[in-house]
Amino acid sequence: MRRLTFRLVVAILTFTVGIAAASLWFIFHHSSPVVRHEENSPISPAPSPVQQKRKYERGTTAGETFTEDRYIGYFSNFYSSDGMKFSRWCTEYNSPRRANREMQKTLKKAREIIKREPLFDGSGQQIGEKVISTFSPNNPYYGAASLLSTDGSTFCYVTSSSLENIMAYEQDFNQ
Repeated sequence: MRRLTFRLVVAILTFTVGIAAASLWFIFHHSSPVVRHEENSPISPAPSPVQQKRKYERGTTAGETFTEDRYIGYFSNFYSSDGMKFSRWCTEYNSPRRANREMQKTLKKAREIIKREPLFDGSGQQIGEKVISTFSPNNPYYGAASLLSTDGSTFCYVTSSSLENIMAYEQDFNQ
């Protein structure tokens, strides 16, 4: 019985330390709830808080994991000041080509592509693409609507319960 108790305590302690380490890493490496992009890219937050009426705050769910094929993935949820809920998932692949392939695979599951445009860095070089699309409301990964993007070798998607939420989110960070 003592052996079982000891093993349970060690397992719980290990799990707690792992969650704490992942949370700290996420907080220190991902200070913004928006997809990471170059400063002047179209999806970056507007530099002036006057232009952005809504505020976005990180929720309580956040972490880092490895995908089935051993790529680093990180996730979080966040909320707008007017009550909209969002989830974000990003995976860092070994090449921009692989990130683009994952986006194309995801888009095959979409009901409709609403908007599609390239992403540019500050010097005008194309660094990726962003797509707003709708999915089946029962889709557990992409919600009813998503903003998908590639930025170099990173593929991210932000999901919400409605296309209106995603359009508002995109508008807030596309000024």
